[in-house]
Amino acid sequence: MIQGEFVRFQSERLEGEDITSVIERYPTENITVPIVLIHGDCDGLFELELALQRLPCNLGSIRCFELKDYEHIDIVWGRNVHMDVIPRVLEVLP
Repeated sequence: MIQGEFVRFQSERLEGEDITSVIERYPTENITVPIVLIHGDCDGLFELELALQRLPCNLGSIRCFELKDYEHIDIVWGRNVHMDVIPRVLEVLP
């Protein structure tokens, strides 16, 4: 999220020019699948309340899991991902 909006980065390379990056708003209103948010309680890059305001509420409930002592990238590379993150992911898969 940048300035309270979900964004995506697009890299473009025009013939004979350098690569340029374009930042554009991600169209969250087009999301049609259930949403699960897994975040750390020490994450300085993610704000749960702001994310919930920006996501579509017509999907029913959005499931949220907060992990104690996890920072932003720990969700992927943390020492205990196999115990703290993977079970949460498996719990929500059909």
